[in-house]
Formats: sequence, structure tokens, C-alpha cells
Amino acid sequence: MDRETEIMRFAEWFLYTLSERCIKYCGKAVTSVQFPVFKKFLLARIKRELQYYRLCLDTAAVINEAGGGVCDTDVEEILDASIDLDRRLKGDIKLLPIRIEFAYDKILPLRRERTRKLVQLFATLLGSADAEDYNGMVRNAFDRDAFLELNNEILELYTEEAFLVNSSIKSLINVDSEAIAHRMYCSMLDVGIGLNRELADDIFGGKKRG
Repeated sequence: MDRETEIMRFAEWFLYTLSERCIKYCGKAVTSVQFPVFKKFLLARIKRELQYYRLCLDTAAVINEAGGGVCDTDVEEILDASIDLDRRLKGDIKLLPIRIEFAYDKILPLRRERTRKLVQLFATLLGSADAEDYNGMVRNAFDRDAFLELNNEILELYTEEAFLVNSSIKSLINVDSEAIAHRMYCSMLDVGIGLNRELADDIFGGKKRG
């Protein structure tokens, strides 16, 4: 089993599942004209978010190989690279009738903490005993409560950052970005915590995801 591939496969599944459930919930808050724009924006964010995860995983792999811990330099290098991903995201949505801004004075403290926790999570998984799949890696590295607590902390930081970005949306199609951001924040937090709980039950109960 290629551990890095398994981790990224799971990350992709999680982010798309989380977003699909949130889109279903928040779709009621936008018009039929706004909805496809909002959905395309979220999907563009997932693409760049997965690249950010890859940055964290690459650093975790180096740390695991060296047998060290996460240091400030590692985190700052990831943050610098993530800002470039933000610029690319702006390019990704240039054909959509929306524009976004990144309030880095508020975003970077959240992202810095999330980066440290993600690298910690990935390094722990990479250093776990041999397993057949992602679920096995998790079971070998964590107990249920520790895994759930760490993932909920990461989720909360991601949700807070997403709220700041969504609140910044400027649109040509009369989108109430503040209302959507609040609704998305609440749904993402509720849906995400529920999804994390489902995953913990599946993983530590030995069930298979469909």
C-alpha cells in the first residue's frame, strides 16, 4: 500500500463529500442563477485545497523519514506556498461573475495552526504500523477519541477560514455573500462534525465506506 496515495485519496473523498452535503444544504439559500456559480466556486476551492494538503503531506513525509517533529520553518514554507495557491484560485474563477479577497491578517493565524495540525496528522499516519488501507493506518496510529478530536480541530479551522473567504465574495449577480457565508459556516461545521463522527464509527467499528 502506498500510504501517501491512500491519504490523498481519503482527503479528496472527504472534501468532496463535505462540499456536496454543504451544497445540498446551502442550495436552498441561493437562486437558480446564483447556485451554479456558487457550486463552481466551491469546486475550484477544493482543487486548490487538495494541493495545499499535498504540501502538508510532502512535509510530513520528510519529517517522518527524518524522525523529527514539525518546526516553524516547515509551517512557514507551506504558508508561503499556500498564498501562491490563493493567487491561482483567483485565476481559476476569473470567468465567474465573482471576485474574492484574502484577509491574511485574519486568515494566516488560522491557516498556520491548521497546517501544523495537518502535518502532525499526516506524519503520525505515515509513521504508523503496516496496514492494508487508510482505515488500518488510522487504527494503528490513534484511538477513536484522539482521531476525532484532531480532525474536528482541523475542520473548525478550515471552516473559519472558509467563512472569511466566502464573506469576501463580490458578485455581479447580486449574491448576499454575508448571508451565504454564515449559512455555509453553520452547515459546514455541523455537517463536518457529523461526517467526522461517521468516519470514526466506520474506522474503529471496522466498517467499509461505500
